[in-house]
Formats: sequence, C-alpha cells, structure tokens
Amino acid sequence: MVSRDKLVNQQLKIADKARFVDDFDDLSVVGGVDQAFIGRDVVVSVAVVMDYKFNLIGKSVCIDDVSFPYIPGLLAFREAPTAIRALRSLEELPDVVLVDGSGLIHPRGAGMATHIGVKLDLPTVGVTKSLLCGEVVEEPEVVGDRSPVLLDDRVVGYCFLSKKRCNPLYISPGHRVSPETAVDLVNSCLDGYKMPEPIRCADKLADMEKKRFS
Repeated sequence: MVSRDKLVNQQLKIADKARFVDDFDDLSVVGGVDQAFIGRDVVVSVAVVMDYKFNLIGKSVCIDDVSFPYIPGLLAFREAPTAIRALRSLEELPDVVLVDGSGLIHPRGAGMATHIGVKLDLPTVGVTKSLLCGEVVEEPEVVGDRSPVLLDDRVVGYCFLSKKRCNPLYISPGHRVSPETAVDLVNSCLDGYKMPEPIRCADKLADMEKKRFS
C-alpha cells in the first residue's frame, strides 16, 4: 500500500484543486451516491439521478473488491473509486451530486465528496450524520435551522436539523458549491426524512444489492 504521507499529499493536492464557490448553470436534476459493504472487502456503490419531485430517472450499480483498509481521514481512497465508476456509468451525469460522506469538513479539506467532485469536475455536496472535525457554533433546535461548523476560524460547513427528534446532519461543500448553497440544496431534497432523497434512494438500492449476495 502507498504510504500514509503520500496519501495525505494526494489529499492536499485534491483540496488545492477544489473550489468551494457556486459554479454551475442549472440544477434541474440531482444525483445521490451511497454504498454498502458485503463483508469487509466488497463494496456496492449506487449512483442515482432524480428530478426535484424525487422521481428516479437514472441509476447505476458498481460492485468491486476493495483492498484499501479502513483508515479514518482516508476513507475516500477505500470507497471513492467504486463510487466514481458508478457515476461514470450513468447515461448522463446529474447537475449536482449529494454524497454520503464529508466534503470540506475534513482535516485536509478533502473528504469523499471533494474527492469525487474533483475527479469528475462535478458539483458535489457532502452529507454526514457525524462530525469528522471542527466545532459547531450553536446546536440547531428547530427543523430547518443551521449553524456554522468552524475549523481554524473558517466556515467549512453547517450543522443542519433536517427532522424533528433526530440528530442533526453535517453538510459541507465537496466541489464547485459554496457552504451556504450546499445546505440549501440538501434542504430542497428533503421529503419528511432525515436524509435527502437522492442519498436515501441510493442507500436503499445499495442495501437491496447487498442482500442479493447474502
């Protein structure tokens, strides 16, 4: 395996290429990416495309062996390659992709959403249920509220309450999206559940594929 130092350097290069400003013309269709593991070393990656009425208009499934170990902070090297293959297998790429993983909320500013976004030069947003790093200014208490996540005095994303009686989400830009717009995009993709619909759909399909091999 490549040394940790070299992998960290790769992440720094990815972070340097990432743009955390809005850089898109139209957002008529939105994508989602999620994954499931069969055992420890086989990953099922599902990419979906939906309209903003949450109709599924495209999907792709990629299953691959994974040799890279689980290392916190380097998760993209384990999971992103298969996710990228799934996205590339779609008939048409979506205008923006919501990724089950961090973006700018990452020690080196290069979480999985950033990794995918830079590799495909595609607008991406990272959505997670746990905070990888940084500090929340104030925990949101009302559905729809957001609070900045700061890392080294920089806003790297937002803590966002998407559903009553649930823990908040942590949303950050991956590539070609600003932190503020990242939250707006996730909010526009909610349909009564904690997670946005494109990720929920990808998660369901990944779980279905996993059960086929169980």
